Amino acid sequence: MSPALPGLLQRAGKYLEAYERQISMVVAEERYVQMSDASSSSGTQTRNLKSDILVVDLGVAGWTGFRDVFEVDGQAVRDHQNRLLALVTSASADTLTHARRLAAEGARFNIGAVTRTINMPTVALKFLRALNQPRSTWKLGGKRKIDGRDTVELFFAETGGPRLISTADQAPAQGRFWVEEATGRVVRTELGIETSGVRATVTVTFGPADNVIPWVPLRMDEEYRPTGVRSAAGGRSALNVDAEALPEGWGPGARIDAHATYAKFRTFAVTSNTIIK
Repeated sequence: MSPALPGLLQRAGKYLEAYERQISMVVAEERYVQMSDASSSSGTQTRNLKSDILVVDLGVAGWTGFRDVFEVDGQAVRDHQNRLLALVTSASADTLTHARRLAAEGARFNIGAVTRTINMPTVALKFLRALNQPRSTWKLGGKRKIDGRDTVELFFAETGGPRLISTADQAPAQGRFWVEEATGRVVRTELGIETSGVRATVTVTFGPADNVIPWVPLRMDEEYRPTGVRSAAGGRSALNVDAEALPEGWGPGARIDAHATYAKFRTFAVTSNTIIK
């Protein structure tokens, strides 16, 4: 292990401890474009989503991001209400159930042969939390400028269980973080997982935004590709933070690509039953 690695992991863990408290008070509007080709000979299906996203502290379940879709391909699918804020201010024994229902409701608008809830911009950060760092092996990469900022590349490969992303074959995740060496601040994440015939990669870039304290996700890029390994069970592939997994019927040219951008950040604080915006 490089002598510099333990210190960098410690700084990153402390950064995330403070970051999770700050980001849980930020709501953002997401504009999310998904494109899917069933095979190289098929046409491309496109979907445009507008959603609110929020990170919520679910206690033993940890800090989890949720997407509340309010517009699909230009058509409203519900009234644009602060349902995610209501989730936070009405915390109860049913909060986790309600939060998972919202996540599943939003996931049904995804297109392509892969059922997924890992397409949230904060999912990769779970692996860098101090509590979860022992689940993976770590190594340092090189230095790189990202959006003009000096960063150090930090590789991880998940080895412990239970897996933070559950799949039918319990496939391990792997990926990279680009962090500021002195502060441990995360500038970019890359999360990868290969399971049941699908290779998924989700990359998120963070940066400052007006009117909010923590750095926030600014853009997210995803790709899903077939690996040539088929599940005997068939069905759709699932890549979920707390679900199962499996694909079906993808040709050699099959692919899903998606790109999201984030704006209209707003903060709130909760005291008793009052939201302060």
